Amino acid sequence: MSARAVVWIVTIMAFVCAIVGMRREPGADRAGEPAVRVAGATPSSPSRGTAPAVRSEVVSTTAPVPVRIAAQPVAPPPPIAPDAAAGLALTLQGGDPRSPPIAPRDVDDDEAPTTNELADPAAYRRYESRRQARVYRAFEREASGALAQMRRDIDRARTAGVPAEQIAEGEEKAQRLAETLRRLRDGEIGAND
Repeated sequence: MSARAVVWIVTIMAFVCAIVGMRREPGADRAGEPAVRVAGATPSSPSRGTAPAVRSEVVSTTAPVPVRIAAQPVAPPPPIAPDAAAGLALTLQGGDPRSPPIAPRDVDDDEAPTTNELADPAAYRRYESRRQARVYRAFEREASGALAQMRRDIDRARTAGVPAEQIAEGEEKAQRLAETLRRLRDGEIGAND
């Protein structure tokens, strides 16, 4: 159990004890213990030939005692390799060099709509269409180059003796990219977007 959980449990217990302590009757003390009156407790009627039986009206409790928890020692952090720390710092500063760019560099995200385009819904749709068309053109340009590179890589993989499953996977990806490019050029993609 963590130290935080123990602190919460002790806090809740202290709160409950404080509430119980508020219900104590002043001066109802027997043998040094505080007492609490039980609601509805009354003496019972005497039975034949015996002393009258009395139901207990007083329940003894203990007073809330503050509990101190000793700070538990914290384990030291595991050692960090200096090259891993340096790599993380570089990645945080400049991003992961292996990741592709989020958006093509030639897509101008700084072009904001004019006030007329913002005021007129039809003009704003034309503005969005222009931006989307630029993104599709940039995709087509980049994907065409990537498709040619993929085909060259597949040819090199065949000559290098790469397993057939990996070559088939690469051919499938190249085929899907070629199909996407065909659909984009034929207007099936982007025409109504």
